[in-house]
Amino acid sequence: MRRVLLMSALVVLVAGAGVRIAYGQRTIVPSHEEPPSASIPAFPGAMGWGANTPGGRGGRVIEVTSLAAEGPGSLAEALAAEGPRIVVFRVGGVIETTRNLSIRSPYCTIAGQTAPGDGICIKGGSLRIGTHDVVIRGLRVRVGDGEVGPDPENRDSIDIAGDGDSVYNVLIDHCSLSWAVDETLTTWYTPHHVTAQWCVISESLHDSLHPKGPHGMGVLVGDNSRKITLHHNLLIHNNARNPLFKGGTHAEFVNNLVVNWGGSGANINDHERRCGPCLINIVGNVYQAGVDSSSRVVRSNDRCHEGTRVHIADNVLIPYGDKRLVPWEGPDAFLTDTPVEGSGLPIESTDGLIGRIVASVGAVSPGRDDVDNRLIGDVENRTGAIIDSQQEVGGWPRYNGAEPPADADHDGMPDDWERLHGLDPNDPADAAKDRDGDLYTNVEEYVNGLI
Repeated sequence: MRRVLLMSALVVLVAGAGVRIAYGQRTIVPSHEEPPSASIPAFPGAMGWGANTPGGRGGRVIEVTSLAAEGPGSLAEALAAEGPRIVVFRVGGVIETTRNLSIRSPYCTIAGQTAPGDGICIKGGSLRIGTHDVVIRGLRVRVGDGEVGPDPENRDSIDIAGDGDSVYNVLIDHCSLSWAVDETLTTWYTPHHVTAQWCVISESLHDSLHPKGPHGMGVLVGDNSRKITLHHNLLIHNNARNPLFKGGTHAEFVNNLVVNWGGSGANINDHERRCGPCLINIVGNVYQAGVDSSSRVVRSNDRCHEGTRVHIADNVLIPYGDKRLVPWEGPDAFLTDTPVEGSGLPIESTDGLIGRIVASVGAVSPGRDDVDNRLIGDVENRTGAIIDSQQEVGGWPRYNGAEPPADADHDGMPDDWERLHGLDPNDPADAAKDRDGDLYTNVEEYVNGLI
């Protein structure tokens, strides 16, 4: 293993008021107005800038009853529905698709943790979010290098993108994302108020189908993405962009675990200086080097807007003894001892952070799959490497289905659970009611209790 310097960073990038961004023939004017938010977090434990979204609260319950890529009862059909909705699963297994699955209508909660058996996994395509107030929990998106599928240049696991002010209040929690050909997780074209928390972001395919050649990227916080929170995630075996903060971004990277990055860890750059300054906090992260890790851990070039401010504190490098706090590789003029504006996210000590993340990260309900179990083993044993194809690590495991719990009224709550909590298993209307007055609906109480 080459000797490596590690550093965790939190980066926030903000475009100045009135900045115009041109993409080809389009001109986008980012807004700085605060979006509407709910009075309570999306669920207990939701944190960061995307936390206070209602998602599909109070809307209808839609059941996924088919593993087909499209058609009646499919996930694609549920995602394409309009109006507030909470999507639950009556089947477990693999949804194999050669197309991207898209969410274009707002107020949607996807409760992947409700899938019976070994849970649910999307194979072959990306999940794309192009609207506001979306909550995604308990899903696996393991894309892969299939010859037939979405354009490899944009074949991500989850892509959050939209022009103007159309995409905001997005929360990704306890998901497992892997084997993307481009980035594993992306925000692009001015989304704002987004949180990704407690996710495994792993094994982007390096020398694969991407037209640019070797790629293998982890997380891209793209031009003018604003108020983006990344906390308590495991980024493992991604060559670069762990994460990358582009111009005009405003973000916080806090209490994450980055393992075996390759060519670079965290990076801030805006080669064309087209998007305004970056405002970034990188705080309380742990970087654990691996066989592929370079000495480029947290860095910036000199092409960022002169107003760029980066606050770096309390990041830890493993396994380098006294060199625990990682230095900055970039212009000193960008550094600030004072944090830039953050979401108010509590910052934990790095002592014991690895253990806390390993215990809870990823799609853990109804149980971890073989992929995540192997990756957790790589963290604990300091093993594993960057890959070019999912076949190098065994490909997709088998996901067994199971009989779902009885739900006579199809309201997303099992009959036994309803009886236990004084509800009527034959009354679908009680899903949207609030029996205990805590502002979470009854069906939310059930699905939230699964993680």
